[in-house]
Parts: sequence; C-alpha cells; structure tokens
Amino acid sequence: MVGVADTVDTLIAEHESVQRALVQVPLPRMSHAELDEIIDNGLAPVGMTIDQVARQWIVKLSQGLPHYTHLLTLHAAQTAAEEERLTITIEDSHQGLQKTIRQLQQSIAIDHHRATMSAKKTLYRQVLLASALAETDPHGYFSADDVGAAMSMIMGQTRNVRSFSQHLNAFCDNRRGPALQRVGIPREYRYKFKNPILRPYVIMNGLETKLISEENMTQLAP
Repeated sequence: MVGVADTVDTLIAEHESVQRALVQVPLPRMSHAELDEIIDNGLAPVGMTIDQVARQWIVKLSQGLPHYTHLLTLHAAQTAAEEERLTITIEDSHQGLQKTIRQLQQSIAIDHHRATMSAKKTLYRQVLLASALAETDPHGYFSADDVGAAMSMIMGQTRNVRSFSQHLNAFCDNRRGPALQRVGIPREYRYKFKNPILRPYVIMNGLETKLISEENMTQLAP
C-alpha cells in the first residue's frame, strides 16, 4: 500500500484490517540532492541540460515531492525542445509551471477552490498561500506567527495574527476541506496541510495568479 499521509494510521484509516499484513516503511520528503538526481536522470537520456537557476526553481517549488519535480521538469523540457534547444532556461521552467498547473489532478484544484471560495472579497486565497509559504517544523506544522511573516510579504504591509486568525480556523472546518488540521490549545495552536500535495499547488497557483512574484520566492528558506 502506497500513499501520501503523515502517519500509517492516517493512510490505512479505512482499511485497519490490513495492518497486521503490512511492514511500515516511512518515506520522508526528498532532499534537494535527491530531487536534483531526478532531474538529471530524466534529462540525460535525451541529451538535455538545465540552467542552475531553473533547477533551483523547480526544486524549490517541488517542496520535497518528486511528483512535482517530474511534472515541472517534463513541461520545461518540452518547452525547450519545441524551440530546438537542449538547455532548459528559467523562462522554460516558468512556462512549464503554467502547463503543470493545467495538468495537475482535478481533485487538488477542487480542494484549493473549496478552501478559498467566497461570494465576497476576502483574504482566504492570501492566507492559504501564506500558510503554504510559512516556515514549518520537521513535522510540517507552523504557527500563526509563521503565517504572519509570509502574509506581510504577500500583502506588502505588516499584518498581525488577529487580521487572519479566523481564516486559519475556517480552513480547519469541513466547509473548507478541511485544508488544514490543527493541534494544541487556544493561543498556541499549530497547523499543517491535511493533504501534503496541496501545499506546493497553492504556491504554484499563487505564482500563476500573481499573488506572489519570483522575487518573493527567493526570500523563502532554501
């Protein structure tokens, strides 16, 4: 049984009877070096190379998930090939991002829409993006203060926790997915994305819709 989940219990929640037949093999997110290897192994058979800036861009967007590395590199390589070039540039990776967004699983796009939809002008899109950009602990959890730093960057002005705390709580409600899950006690809550695959999608969507820029991305931790 293979899947994306934080714990084995989550993965087999509806199939607990199979637990006695399983050997647990945890797979942490891939390191930058491992994602680099995926890129090189994919390009070598067709004699293509990639600029270092474009490589770093793809690795950063992948957030340790090889699925995104494969897609982003594939579409960037196809863009370069269409222009009869053997070297992938940062411009190719930008176009690859647009193609990747269109090809990703419809379920992920639906999750994003459910989390951010509103009939009125709200900050749900910005807060979810700030959550995706927030610095996390080794288990993927982040605090409201972590979101505040990213939110201030997105909005171009200082935003305190009170201005978006209700949005974080709403993301933990079934009406918005839930997109996030919450642990701890009031005033000390920590959050994480319930579906790890959603987080890179939110960042890529933010770039595609100009909520953040490439310059913003360079301010993030490598």
